[in-house]
Formats: sequence, structure tokens, C-alpha cells
Amino acid sequence: MHMTIKISGVEDIQRELGDIVTKQKIDEALEKSAILVKAEAQRYCPVRTNYLHNSIVEIKIDDYTWRVMASADYADYIEYGTFRIPAGTPENPLIYTSSAGKYPSYRPYLRSALYDCTERIQNIFDKVLNEGQQSV
Repeated sequence: MHMTIKISGVEDIQRELGDIVTKQKIDEALEKSAILVKAEAQRYCPVRTNYLHNSIVEIKIDDYTWRVMASADYADYIEYGTFRIPAGTPENPLIYTSSAGKYPSYRPYLRSALYDCTERIQNIFDKVLNEGQQSV
């Protein structure tokens, strides 16, 4: 189970803005964004043994691409549900409950984390752009 954060068109932006936005600044903003999404996903995932929680990591794939993923074998089932339990949406992740009633049968922790972090990720990139403009 993984979610990839990729920025495209960076070369065009750098051409237009010159030295205001450097590759290093963009990479730092992407890393902060991936760490933020990872922390939120860990907060949202159900915890019984901490295995799923601890399996969530952020990985740099290449320039301008970071991946937040969970390596637990059952990560997909928690995120998307099963054939008996249809998946919900990030806005309504807790539609069904388990037979115990205590834990949700599934919880889209990665999608919910990205959904909830969208504005904060935009703020991270706005801050990078503003710092670049002030230094010119």
C-alpha cells in the first residue's frame, strides 16, 4: 500500500522564477510534506499491535517524488476494505464498524492523511516561495 507525492512542471517553474525556487528548496518542501503525511497516516491508522503504525514510512523515490507507504501485509485491507465492506471516502472513513463495535472494520488512513494535509502542504510550498522572493 503506497501513496506517491510527485511534483511535475518544476523545470518550467524554475525557468520562470530563476533562482527564487531552487531544487534544494523544493526537495526540502517535498520531504516536509511527506513527513507530515506519514505522521497523519500514523495518527489515523488503527492500532492494536503497532505493526501497521510502524510500517508507515516516507521514501524519496527520485527528484521531486516522495512515497508514503505502509508495508504491513494487511495495509490494503485497512485502507480500502474488502469485498464485504466497500471502501468509504476520506470525508466519511468510518461508515462500518466491526462486530466488536469498538474498531472500524477499515479506515482509509493514507487517503485521509493526504486529504487533511492538503492545505498544510500548500502552506509549506507557499513558505518556500516567499522565502525565495525575500532573498532575491
